[in-house]
This record gives sequence, structure tokens and C-alpha cells, in this order.
Amino acid sequence: MRVGRYWALHHPALFVGAVAATSVVASMLLTSVAVAVSGTADATMWWVSLLIALVVPTSVSVPISKLILGLVKEAEDARREARWLADVDPLTGAMTRRRFIELAEPALVPPSRDPHGAPTGCSVLLIDIDEFKAVNDTHGHLAGDLVLSVIAAHCSSVLGPHEALCRWGGEEFVLLLRGDGHRARIVAEELRGQIAGLHESRAELPCAISISVGVASGHWPLDAAIAAADAALYRAKRGGRNRVVSAEDRPDAALCAVEGSA
Repeated sequence: MRVGRYWALHHPALFVGAVAATSVVASMLLTSVAVAVSGTADATMWWVSLLIALVVPTSVSVPISKLILGLVKEAEDARREARWLADVDPLTGAMTRRRFIELAEPALVPPSRDPHGAPTGCSVLLIDIDEFKAVNDTHGHLAGDLVLSVIAAHCSSVLGPHEALCRWGGEEFVLLLRGDGHRARIVAEELRGQIAGLHESRAELPCAISISVGVASGHWPLDAAIAAADAALYRAKRGGRNRVVSAEDRPDAALCAVEGSA
């Protein structure tokens, strides 16, 4: 079955020809057997039977094989679409949570070092859109969808090779980055600054938007990395939003910054 599907999808002309040839050969064999069993020695009858054996299967098998080919392609397209929907969030183009977990888990191994001593581990950024519910409630869900897609596009723009963006759920995104916590913190701050200034450059956005980011580096397995980033994100929210907090920061760092500026 798999072999037939492969030839139907990748070599359709050969598939149609093979079906037609098989039908002709089978029909010729059956005709020869029928003539032999009937005991007729009439050459004309034999040639007429042979002609029928050639023409009828060819005229029937070609449209049938094309129909089969069409059904196989439709089934394959449906399978690919289902797979795409399972792997990609259709609104933002980010990975789904299920697909991200499949890919990220093997990457979050205990951090190693290259021959020069530089860390080669991974970092996780947990990003939450500040006051996103208010955007939906005030400006409508279409405006909320626009905000999600714009932020996802900015997050995607910072990805390098073997890095990933996931829509974790609702207004939360996860970035998996290569490298140590220092690079992750720089990327997070750049993203936060870019998104905070979007309202001035993107007239279609309904309001000013900002993000809070929790950063975790050197944590494994994946659930531990997400938990560490989530705890850092919670501190960023408590610290006033529109800020980046790392899991390695002191737990009261964000609050101290707010209290010191009050």
C-alpha cells in the first residue's frame, strides 16, 4: 500500500502506465485462456478477442487509475494539512505547544562547553503580553489577533539556527535560544524595547502594547526550565510589567527597583 502511494504521488505517469499495462496483460491472458477453452481455431475470432483485450482495459484503466491518483493526492494533502495544524499555530505561525515540547526536550540537556570554555547550552524565554485581556475587551478580538501576530513576527525575527518560537497558550510565547543567559537577557531586552515602541511605528495597532519576559538558562528538563522562566515572569509582572527578569536574579530584584524609584 505504501509503495503504491509513493509511486502515485511521486511518479504519476508511471503509475498510470503500470495500471494500464497490468490490465492489458491480465485481459490478454484471460482472452487466450477463453479462446483455448472454447476450442475455436478461427484466427479472426482470436484476433478480435485480442483487440478487445487491448482496447477495453486501456480505455477503462486509464481513467480509473487517474481517479485513484486523485484520491491518493487528496488523502495525502489532508494528511499534510492535519500535520501542519498539529505543528503550527495558524494565527501566529509559531509552533504549537505539542510540537515545541517534542523538539525542545532533547535540546535542553545539561549545558556543555566548547573547547574554548564558552557555554553551549540553551535558554528559555517565557513572554507574556501585558494587559492583553484589556486589549480584547476594549478593542475586540480582531485587534487582539493582530497584536498576537505582530508580536510573534518580532519574536521570530530574532531566531537563529536551531532556535524555536512556540505559542505556549493564550497570550504567552516561549522562545528557545542557543547560548548562555547573557545572550538570552540581551535578546529579551531588545524584544521588550522593540515591542514597547511599536505603537508609534505601526498605525494599525489599536493601542500601546508591552511584554514581560521571564528568562531561564541552564535548567533541564524542559518542565524545569519553563517553571523557572514562569517564576521569573511572575516577578516581572509584580515588578510593574514591561520588564525582563531572569531566574538567576535575586527574587526581590524587580520589586526593589520599583520601590527605589517610588
